[in-house]
Amino acid sequence: MNDVLDKKYKGIYEYYKAQKPTSKTLVCVAGVSEGAFRWYESLSILTQEFNVVLLNNPGVATAPDKITFTVDELAEEYQHILDLLEIDTYYLMGHSMGGFISQRMTINQPTKVNKLILIGTSFGSFQSEVDIKSIMDTKNTLKNSIDNIKNHHKLVKMQDYSFTEEFQNKHPEVIEKYLDEKLNKYKLGKRTLVSHFVCGGRFSSVGETHKILAPTLIIHGTEDRMVNIEGGRKLAKTIPNAQILEINGSGHTPFVEDVSLMNNVVKFFLDNGQIGTILTKDYIIDESLLMKDQMFRQHSRSITYANFIKELFMVDELESKFDQYLDILKGAK
Repeated sequence: MNDVLDKKYKGIYEYYKAQKPTSKTLVCVAGVSEGAFRWYESLSILTQEFNVVLLNNPGVATAPDKITFTVDELAEEYQHILDLLEIDTYYLMGHSMGGFISQRMTINQPTKVNKLILIGTSFGSFQSEVDIKSIMDTKNTLKNSIDNIKNHHKLVKMQDYSFTEEFQNKHPEVIEKYLDEKLNKYKLGKRTLVSHFVCGGRFSSVGETHKILAPTLIIHGTEDRMVNIEGGRKLAKTIPNAQILEINGSGHTPFVEDVSLMNNVVKFFLDNGQIGTILTKDYIIDESLLMKDQMFRQHSRSITYANFIKELFMVDELESKFDQYLDILKGAK
């Protein structure tokens, strides 16, 4: 078992022992272009009560790269790693695309997940199309500025997707660290980055969220520009035992903005009390929505859709200017 872990999966997972003896294990799954590093600042809080397993998505840090992959494939691979680690049951937390993966892991193995936390995520499908439309609008703003690319004030910067302007102004040190991680320490190649977005963009759990039986806490920033908060609310209305904690004024990564949010995470996992709001289950997945989802699933698996995602993130369009573009995203003049 250990030979398989060391030879095949060593770069994919990181294991951190709790600060005191415990059998409780928490598994954390990050989003697009991210991995274990996204949770490092949270470890001092999380390891007070849990052994923690952090997962690196394909191509991140020491994880092997993959040309193509799906949420379903990653969910199966991550569960296989946990099986090899002999972790029978666990607490699970996923952010953004990691929330997609966490949903699939819970649906596939409902008896293994004690409790679930989903941060800045949705059930994908036609809800992701709404989010992609928002990103596309931002992309078009950027595209209109390409001819004058040196005028960085006209460009939407990478951090604008994850943080509000107010937070950026108040906490430049957080933004500097965030950009250093994304554009330096854990920078992904352009093709790998597109593979991540295609993976997330093809996900759907529409018509399946009722199978998530574990008590679930959804955490969502009210100003999330990557995944609209309505996506989180719809999850809270379709997962049977779910509550939602809305973080007023926060963006896509509320736990990066305020790491003390992890105290709420620990409290939810260990206690039976209510952390968030329980919404009325009045969002019904009827036949018309299932048909809409079916159309999405068929289209999302086409080459046309993959090329659309590639175009959306301008991989070819900025090929010759990509390094200069990254400098602008960093705020260089």
